[in-house]
Amino acid sequence: MAKSSARGSAASPRCVESRAIWDGTGAPPFPGRITIEAGRIIAIERFSAAEGEHLPPTLVTPGLANAHLHLDLTTERPTDRLEGPFTDWLAGVVDHRRREGREGLETAAARGIAASLAAGVTLLIDDDWRGCSNAPLAASPIRRAILREVIAPALDAEEEETLRAFLAAPHREGQELRSLFPHAPYTVTPGALDSLLALRPDAKTPWSMHVAESAWERELLVEGTGPGAEFLRGFGIDPAPFRLGRTAVEELAARGLLGDHVLLVHGNHLTEGEIALIAEHGGTVVYCPRSHAYFGHPPHPLPALLEAGVPVALGTDGAISAGGLSILEEMRAAHRAHPQVPVEALWHAATTVPRRALGGALGKGTIGGGGGAGGVGTGGGGGPAARGVAPRNRRCGDARHPRPGLPGAMGPRGGGLSGGRDLRGRNRGGAGGKREKMERLMGFEPTTFSLGS
Repeated sequence: MAKSSARGSAASPRCVESRAIWDGTGAPPFPGRITIEAGRIIAIERFSAAEGEHLPPTLVTPGLANAHLHLDLTTERPTDRLEGPFTDWLAGVVDHRRREGREGLETAAARGIAASLAAGVTLLIDDDWRGCSNAPLAASPIRRAILREVIAPALDAEEEETLRAFLAAPHREGQELRSLFPHAPYTVTPGALDSLLALRPDAKTPWSMHVAESAWERELLVEGTGPGAEFLRGFGIDPAPFRLGRTAVEELAARGLLGDHVLLVHGNHLTEGEIALIAEHGGTVVYCPRSHAYFGHPPHPLPALLEAGVPVALGTDGAISAGGLSILEEMRAAHRAHPQVPVEALWHAATTVPRRALGGALGKGTIGGGGGAGGVGTGGGGGPAARGVAPRNRRCGDARHPRPGLPGAMGPRGGGLSGGRDLRGRNRGGAGGKREKMERLMGFEPTTFSLGS
């Protein structure tokens, strides 16, 4: 479908109108108009249900956020399901990076950024391999948290200096955040983790780590045996330093390293006890539904995490395992796997939760007066024929653009939204838009109308 990227300016404010605006605050969607000037939202008007009938059958939301991806691994997925053991796949990723070299990985990163923007993503959290995404991101308008990926049984002085330079490099506040991504508890020893976290500007700077991704991780960390131990030996690494006698979550909790600023990626094999620890000490779990399915993991503990009050964000992981970088596709996959989870929780996982995990440094993920004008509109609500419908995005002016439903108003006619649900799925009245409406709109493609928070 055609994409639009109109930006407001002081000389010509833009109005985005839609039959349903979901502002990310927990309120149900409402029909209305958002006025944007100089890239900031200066007004939000709520319309009645009757007025909303004349607006495009779309859902406008805050810009989508991808809470975990590897831009340098934006490459075609060879199969729909993993063939062979996970350890062989990991070794294949190492070989792939060696073959591609820096130039190839930078090209892949640029491809991933373009795909993300086309999919309505206005914020991404990239687990950056050796700086391969830095230059492509610097040339992009997308907001980003660049977390330098580190695989280090031990941290030497040269690597430490490189990381210090990366963290201290000039970057635009509010546009870019830099921190670290200690890869996993089976590639970063406890001592190396301490050294890495000490490099951050302060103790509340967000950081990320793969946790409970594979079934063998538990055996390696608790017993020091199993496929994980053999995987390390294959690279000439002694598995003994990785034996903790407890799981990664238990280790992080015992050492006081959990908190609201920590993103625990995947969490495919979290136990009830580990979920309780995260709920107690803090942390956001990043669920990557399509990658999860690709590797054939058992059902993700998403419902248990939400029930325990643990924030869950959505990520794609690398396209090499997810098959693409669309967060809407991740929402659809999560909904298919967990139809009992309220759809609004998935919209939050794709908008507000990742931004909260970053401490609001790159926006809040809500649509409000004075905020950045980042948002996406998904066409739908009228069945497959509504594909390609975008929110009405135009110059504002009372004479040219009266309130919908009044003489001179323009726009497609159709059924207005008659009800809605809160985040727990309970019915709410008014012109808010039904949960089923938001669910159907996951089936349509996004149009990015502006970049921002």
